[in-house]
Amino acid sequence: MNYFSKKCGSVIKILITLFFLINSFVFAGDVVSELGQNQTVTYELTGVFGQENHVVTYNVGDELKKVLDRKIRQLNIPGISLAILNENGELYTLTDGVADEDTNDNVTKDTLFKVGSITKTFISMTILQLIQEGKLSFDDTLGELLPDESKILSGFNPDNITIRQLLTHTSLICSFTETSGWAEVMQYKPTYQWSTDELLYTVSPYSQSDCNSPGQTWHYSNTNYVLLGKIIEKLTGHTWGYEVEERFIKPLGLTNTHIPSEESTYFEDLPNLAHGYINWQFETSPITDVTSINPTFTGSSGEIISTPTDLAKWVMAIAQGKVIDQDMLSKLVSLDSFVSTTYEGYFYSFGIMKIPGYNVAGHAGGHPGFDCTMQYIGGEDDVVAICSNRTYGDRQKTDTAILYSVLKVLYPYRDLEPLPKTFAGYEYPVGNMSIMQEY
Repeated sequence: MNYFSKKCGSVIKILITLFFLINSFVFAGDVVSELGQNQTVTYELTGVFGQENHVVTYNVGDELKKVLDRKIRQLNIPGISLAILNENGELYTLTDGVADEDTNDNVTKDTLFKVGSITKTFISMTILQLIQEGKLSFDDTLGELLPDESKILSGFNPDNITIRQLLTHTSLICSFTETSGWAEVMQYKPTYQWSTDELLYTVSPYSQSDCNSPGQTWHYSNTNYVLLGKIIEKLTGHTWGYEVEERFIKPLGLTNTHIPSEESTYFEDLPNLAHGYINWQFETSPITDVTSINPTFTGSSGEIISTPTDLAKWVMAIAQGKVIDQDMLSKLVSLDSFVSTTYEGYFYSFGIMKIPGYNVAGHAGGHPGFDCTMQYIGGEDDVVAICSNRTYGDRQKTDTAILYSVLKVLYPYRDLEPLPKTFAGYEYPVGNMSIMQEY
């Protein structure tokens, strides 16, 4: 049984068979070849929202292709990769566009992306396992666990910061990604190989009041998850990457998931790694290749490289109780565990972010040149994971816009509204055109 929140309502019978596309747009997976070609999707809605029964039939493959084509055109995204996984393990993948604009190599289901803050879910699940094992508690403090690091962060009252607060971003520790010291290195030495202590030292001159308003209770901080990575290392005697590999990556068969700091291969030499692109002037074009930025610049808060297929398997494993036990899973998804955030429409638990308006729970991740999201769909027992190889200088999330459009195709009976302040949520003028005339 899955423990992410399910949407109550009338019985909805869904018969899904998926269209198999060829050429540069790929729609394939573990079972797709058995479904045949040119299939359609039929949704039989029984009394939904008090309405009479009706049937909606269309070719979901065609519609999803239109979504990806439109996003590539509107947002100048080189390539997009999408994976859809159901509770029976049936996996469908589709891709569009290119992984490298110089070579025009197509994105495939095995194309790797820097998944950024999705790394936090691997860290949080390791911490929750350590709590299950009795090696840690939610109420243990940073001062007790990491006395040396606490001296570096003395301006944040580390003796009063708990594991629970680190997990939920309620510690109010400033994020190293907000500091001038970190930004200067990122600007002038983007390939620099960071140590976790160096990341923490960029925050050392600051205190809570430097990055939080009076009365603020939540602050998304990458520093929290670098500290959790250090706590994993302190308690286990291994690197956080080793623990993530041994606890999750190997047992779950996530063969396309990599932790650069754990591998002898330099990250740019990984086979199938997409090139990542950005425009620092907040425009759709031209875009700059920033693949060389070293993923260690976020440490255990955002270093992992993966594919949507592996991310979909990862989220489903969490939802099905294969990562943490049922008692811990219940704590993870309980209403008491989710806290309000400064991001409108989002709530945060132990490394899991919920979007009630979409009835999904998972996490998104941004890395310069890359955007990803992985979401468990409440009430459907499905997972959707998406990655694209570009980001915008103004930090708008291309993955959020794509997710909305994909959900509209997959679940037409859902009453979804685009999230405010995202590309899916409002007209975003660029020159003489508006790139958001279509969702």
